[in-house]
Amino acid sequence: MKLEDLVYSANLALYTFSKGQDFKKVLIAVNGNWKGHTNGLFEIDKNMMENVLENFNNQKIDLVCDYEHQTITKTDGPAPASGWIKSLSIEDDKLYAFIDWNEQAKEHIQNREYRYVSPVFSPNTIDRVTGKNTGWSLHSLALTNRPFLEELGEVFLNSKDDLIDLKQQIEDLKIKNQSLEEELKKYKEKDLKNVVDNAVKDGKIDESQSAIALKLANMDMQVFDEFINSNKGTRIYPNLPSYNDMYITRNTNDNMYMNKNRNQPNSDIEYMVKIASQQ
Repeated sequence: MKLEDLVYSANLALYTFSKGQDFKKVLIAVNGNWKGHTNGLFEIDKNMMENVLENFNNQKIDLVCDYEHQTITKTDGPAPASGWIKSLSIEDDKLYAFIDWNEQAKEHIQNREYRYVSPVFSPNTIDRVTGKNTGWSLHSLALTNRPFLEELGEVFLNSKDDLIDLKQQIEDLKIKNQSLEEELKKYKEKDLKNVVDNAVKDGKIDESQSAIALKLANMDMQVFDEFINSNKGTRIYPNLPSYNDMYITRNTNDNMYMNKNRNQPNSDIEYMVKIASQQ
């Protein structure tokens, strides 16, 4: 499906939702070829669907849905509409119509008096302004009980079918989202490793601290940035005396600082990891 078609369908969905309208999504064409049509070989492919979609989008009016192809077959008297096609979309090589069914048509469908649709495609559409042949277009769509394209399935109004379709879309999105998250994680890890390697190269941290620095960056990038940009070899434990010989002597066991803080991290960056993990 083209990006512009997806955007168009999304905008239509937002519009109909905002207006409180209930346009039904109906399958009207699938890929395939049929040799038993009264006019001979009948073939539908993606190129044809895209041609139909383009011609539809160039129209300035809604496209009619009728009963039993009366728009074509009925020569005298009214041929009432069963609904109006507001939009077309191509999804997974299938052509869908978004239909605003009339109330009477809804009753027929709900009561299963009409169960199927039958599209009428025109292979040689003439542009009314330019007179040029613009190829395939959708002429009309009929409610019927004897469709030629049996592959289109039944038309539903109830929410059950919509919920099944929505559930499947949600599951598909979950899978895509999980895949994207895994891909994003790989890019993030690669990027953070470059950040840590650059910090080592710039002398902001020692190479022996790379692994724990990467852990800190993964946990809280802001804390990591603050640490490496202020790391001047001074310990930054809060509420403790400054790191100097008056309070700490590494060669004695009766040191006031060491006796009270035997569980302190071995380095500033280990301390920062500990703090970040508690946030």
